[in-house]
Formats: sequence, structure tokens, C-alpha cells
Amino acid sequence: ACLRDERDRALVAFAYDTMCRSAEIVAFDVNDISTGTDGSGVARIQRSKTGQEGEGSFAYLSPLPVKLWDFWLRVISITSGAIFRKVIGLRGIGGCLKAPAVADRLRRIAQWIGLPPDSWQATSAHSTRVGGAQDLSALGIELPGIMQAGRWKDSRQVIRYTEHLQPARGAMARAAKTQGRTRVCRR
Repeated sequence: ACLRDERDRALVAFAYDTMCRSAEIVAFDVNDISTGTDGSGVARIQRSKTGQEGEGSFAYLSPLPVKLWDFWLRVISITSGAIFRKVIGLRGIGGCLKAPAVADRLRRIAQWIGLPPDSWQATSAHSTRVGGAQDLSALGIELPGIMQAGRWKDSRQVIRYTEHLQPARGAMARAAKTQGRTRVCRR
């Protein structure tokens, strides 16, 4: 695989697990990641939209993004500085990616995996945040847990991202299940 592919694999996995905004993704430094004995990791987000004072926050990384990150760093032979860097030509490594490049990479990947044009054209830098919130909601994670994972201070955006999933998990759906009203009656 080419360098760009290796970087993009790590970038997508990081973006999904951390639910970071594009500016946060490109700001990751090698020293911001710590790994555990089980292969997982923790990413320190130095500064974010909701943490402008620079107090930082932390996000979980499953073993896959940690493995992809480690491989990417070994391939480009870096031990410090920005993780997500420009790839120049086939083998050249440039400076830190800029935030708009994240949306571009996600769109290109969405196109490459065969999503229909309307889907890949609608892919944005927030697509991994939206998808992460929707996946957590579908797994039954409650709103406070989703907000903590994505570092949202206000629930409105999370509710908007997950609103189409909520009816099936809502009070009436739970009541129907408890009351035995979920079976289809055949005539």
C-alpha cells in the first residue's frame, strides 16, 4: 500500500474512535498518544472547540487505531511531532495536514469504497463524529455517555445526529416490548 493509504487508514480510525473534529485530528502529536498493555490507547486532545482554554481532554483509542498509528509512524520513521502529515509524491513526507484535508480524505475514501455519489459528496469532516454518535446510540449508550465520548457540552447536536434512531429506543418502543405488543398478529 502507498504511504497515503497508510496515513488515511490511521486517520479514519483515529477520527472515529476519538470523535474528534478535523482541527483536533490534525493537531495530534506523537506525544499525545499513550498506549496500554492491552493494545488500546488514550489520545490527549490539547485544545478543542469546547475547550478553548487549553485544559485538554482525553479520548479512548481501541487497539485498531493504535496499531494503525504505530505502523504509520514506523513507515514514515518519525518519533516526534505531528502524526498526520502530508504525503508528497510516492515517498515524501511534508508538514502537518491542515483541517480541510480531513474532509477531503474522508470524501475520497467514501468514494473509493463505493458509496453512491450523493453519500460521498455529503461526507464531511464531521462524518466520523455523526457516525460515532449514531453507532453509540444504536448500541444503547445513553446521551450522557455519547456526550462524554464526543466532548459535547450541549445535547442538542447529539440529539440531532441520533434523532432517527431514538423512536425505536424511546419510551413507547420499550412499553410495547414490555407489554408484548411487538409481535405481528397474523390473520
